[in-house]
Formats: sequence, structure tokens, C-alpha cells
Amino acid sequence: MKATQQGVQSVEVAGRLLRALVDEGRAMMLRDLAKAAHMPPAKAHRYLVSLGRLGLVEQDPSTGRYDLANYALELGLARQGRIDAIGEATAALEQVRESTGESVLLAVWGDRGPTVVRVLESRRLGFILTRVGAVMPLTWSATGLAFAAFLPESVTQSLVTAELELNRRTPGTQAPKTKKELEAMLLTVRQQGLSRIRGTVTPGTNAFGAPVFDSRGGLAAVMTVLGSERTLEISWDGAAARAIREAAASVSRRLGYSPSKKERA
Repeated sequence: MKATQQGVQSVEVAGRLLRALVDEGRAMMLRDLAKAAHMPPAKAHRYLVSLGRLGLVEQDPSTGRYDLANYALELGLARQGRIDAIGEATAALEQVRESTGESVLLAVWGDRGPTVVRVLESRRLGFILTRVGAVMPLTWSATGLAFAAFLPESVTQSLVTAELELNRRTPGTQAPKTKKELEAMLLTVRQQGLSRIRGTVTPGTNAFGAPVFDSRGGLAAVMTVLGSERTLEISWDGAAARAIREAAASVSRRLGYSPSKKERA
């Protein structure tokens, strides 16, 4: 919907109260809710009365705190049921491919680890990309490192242990061989909100992997942009890094994610 279209101001004001409750993630006192919505308490109370009549907000009689009510939950579930997560991500990946000229892929967590479910190849000649159904390594691919960084360790531990052992037995590999080495890499991924591999890890290939989070703050998928080290800039602030980070953040929002949910997860 265009921002320039004429709307109903009172609805938008009420929406600020609902947004404040969503962002806070818990019941709120009137004064705190009004402050978060940038309005006087008396004005906020009038809107809360109307939202309560609609079943969007309720007040706990014992504490006086306001929270989202059943109809808000029904709306959220209805919206979530209409979302095609893979479709949303695919559309975003198409934009990344167009803006960067590089190949992109989408992976989800499967029984054997990060599994590729969508591939959009670069239109450049000579760059061969992983195919749909491939399982990506956890410790030395951008896709896998993003999963290892943002999934619970209990989910990835057995696969990580086996892969580190394989790395130790593989002569010449620059992939991490110990848990300590891997943890240092994963710390950087968490700090940047993005994984990265250089051509020195996978010869000739640079890549960035960006996490997509769901409405509960859990990792839903990883979006990856990859290409030749001759064409894909490896800077954390480069065009490819910005494009895939912004695309993943956009899809996460479409899935109902907000950063406050991740902080509480």
C-alpha cells in the first residue's frame, strides 16, 4: 500500500499501541504503553477501550496491565497461514541476483543438515553452482556456518563433531579442525549477523550467508549469495553483503519476526 494514500488517522494511532505491545513482547502498564506509543496516557486509555471492545487488547484486572487478546492472535495466525516462506525468500533472492549479478540459493535444515531448496544461478558463464537437494557443509560453507551460528548447539552438535573429525583427516584443507577454531568463526558470524567465506576456504569462491528468522525468533532458513572471487566483493559492507543481509531481514519481517523475539529466545 502506498504511503501517500489517504487513510484514517485514528486507526493509525491505535496501531501504534498494538505495535508497542508486539515490540515489548509482554503485558504493559498504561503509562509505559502510552510512552512507547508516543501519546498521553488519557488518550491511550480511550483507544485501549475501543481495542478491547474489538477483542484486540485485554486488561488483567489483577495487575492492570494491557496485553494482546484473542482476536489479535487469530489475526496473526491467519496471516502466518497465508505466508509461503519459500516463495517469499525466492522473490527476495531474485532481487539479490538482479542487483549483484551473482548466484543465490536458499537452504533449510534437513535430517542431514543444511539442504538447498532453491537455486538461482548467475547469468555469468563459467560459474557452476550447487544443485537443489545438496547438503552443505556446516563448518566451511557460508550456508552451513550461518546454520551453525544461529541454530541451538543441541541441533547441530553431532553433525559438527563428525565434520570436524573429517576436516582433521583431510590434508591441506583450511576448514576448521577443532571446536575452538569453529567457535571463533561462529562468534564473528553472530556479531556480523552474516556468515562469510573467502576463496581461500573454497578455492575461487566467495560467499555470504544470511539467516532468516520466523515469528518465534527461530532460524527458518539461510539465504546465500555466492560467486567468483573475481566478481563478488568480500567486504562486510560491500554490495553483496548489504543485499543479502537486507533481503533476509525483509523476509524475516514478512514471517513475523522482530529483533526483540530473538533477544528473548
